[in-house]
Amino acid sequence: MAQLDVVIRGGTVVDGTGVPRYQADVGIKNGRVARVSGRIQGGGAREIDARGCIVAPGAIDLHTHYDAQLNWDPYATLSGWFGVTSVSIGQCGFGFAPTRPEDRDLTNPFSHISLSDGGAHIRYLTISTWPVHFLSYWVRDKQLLSLEQAHYKMSSLPAWLANFRERGTLRIGDWADIMVYNLEELGYVYAKPTYASDFPGGEWRRMQKPTGMRYILVNGAVTFESNNCTGALPGKLLRSYDMID
Repeated sequence: MAQLDVVIRGGTVVDGTGVPRYQADVGIKNGRVARVSGRIQGGGAREIDARGCIVAPGAIDLHTHYDAQLNWDPYATLSGWFGVTSVSIGQCGFGFAPTRPEDRDLTNPFSHISLSDGGAHIRYLTISTWPVHFLSYWVRDKQLLSLEQAHYKMSSLPAWLANFRERGTLRIGDWADIMVYNLEELGYVYAKPTYASDFPGGEWRRMQKPTGMRYILVNGAVTFESNNCTGALPGKLLRSYDMID
């Protein structure tokens, strides 16, 4: 019998904490990261080949409007296709504060980028694609930040800001919210956003899908494999009072 539920093998781990990337296998048990090792000897009930890929925490989006959409789309697309594994819903605003000129750069360690408005303005915007845009354009092409800095801003920092306990990093015991992607292949299926009439009543929205995103896992279960939905529904409602020590 397999000791682990899932083993992600041979990938380059960027764990969200900011430490330098490293080659390792990641083992998952009961929805959580159970082992991170150069080579996990025991097998998993499911094995994922991550050779040539980055293994990183799923992105966390702190400003979305999926409140209604989750009733018919439990994957919160477009976000769910683009590596977002946790979203904050139920609010419709955020504050602004004056900053010093030197703090306005995206590389400021306390600035974060997880404000997509996903689920809103569906006929005008597709900015819920931000994880792929950020990694492919600003990190890979423009080299504004390192991968380590990028994943800290995409996962660990917003998890800390919102008190999402045991999420946002790939440390032992954390919930296994994970994206596995090929950095060189990251991009978009369509040169420009297309349209889909997949909302209730045949209503349409702007549509985009990623390239290079191999696997997305939520709470240790694969939800998407190369844009193909697995049908798994591992998501759960995170309430603030459940995450207070």
